[in-house]
Amino acid sequence: MKRSTRSAVTLSALAISALALTACTGSATPGSTSGASSNTADINYHAAAGDADKTLADMLPAAVSDKGTLVIATDATIGEPFASYDTDGVTIVGIVPDLAYAMGDALGVDVELRQVVFANLIPGLAAERYDFSLAPMLDTAERQEQVDFIDYLRGGSQFIVAKDDADAPKNLSPETACGLAIGVTTGSVEEISLTEQNEVCTAAGKPAIEILSYKTNNEGILALTSGRIDAYGTAAAQGGYIAQTDNDRLTLSGEPFRGGLSGMAFPKTSELLPVIQATLQKFIDDGVYEQILTTYGVQQLAVPMAGKNNEAME
Repeated sequence: MKRSTRSAVTLSALAISALALTACTGSATPGSTSGASSNTADINYHAAAGDADKTLADMLPAAVSDKGTLVIATDATIGEPFASYDTDGVTIVGIVPDLAYAMGDALGVDVELRQVVFANLIPGLAAERYDFSLAPMLDTAERQEQVDFIDYLRGGSQFIVAKDDADAPKNLSPETACGLAIGVTTGSVEEISLTEQNEVCTAAGKPAIEILSYKTNNEGILALTSGRIDAYGTAAAQGGYIAQTDNDRLTLSGEPFRGGLSGMAFPKTSELLPVIQATLQKFIDDGVYEQILTTYGVQQLAVPMAGKNNEAME
């Protein structure tokens, strides 16, 4: 169990500028975002660029094609790699805008990406404030009673360890974590998972996991790189991104656990859902989807198909 303290290492690699992942306005290249001067922290705009896919564009409901705009909601406070604000405090960057803007280009329509608090995403759909939401929303049976999902990313949790730690646990899972000091974000599903695992550890006569909670990923990673914990557990997508952007010091340990699928949420009566489903499937087939995920180090979380309501898990 970790107790020594090495010199703290700065987290400049984790604060890597998202501008390195951006391109000019109108580009469908992964990492691109709209640079429209009319952008605000609440709404980002992207003008359709390139050649639309006529087959997909012809599938659009008249209400969308006549308006010429897809209105998509996300929560940019969730953080990298899904959606976060760039250094200007206005531009939203991450997987969400990359995927949303690529869809707009494929369908030949502009995209209006709206900032909405996560808890208000489903109520906003019911109130018809936007066409669909694109965020790391877990596709659950309870939520399916209110919305339909097109699943676009595997969920779950994963552990990060320090590369220069010779004693760092290999192939770490909750089942092999007994006796280790592991950091988590306060109130996270990782904290819940390890708390539940502690009952298993102690029932088997093994030492409990020492769970240390931190307010942010940055605080947890600092504890890891300074030798205060053996591993840090976080969302698998965020873990993959963190390990990629700081790969000189960090690496993933073990496979994702406590999985599930994150989905784009649609009103139950949405005529747009089959269009977006077909568009995502095209991206999966032609490699656009993999390219976007690879940009953020989460290609291991790719879904095999553009399934509806957990079809990809069946």
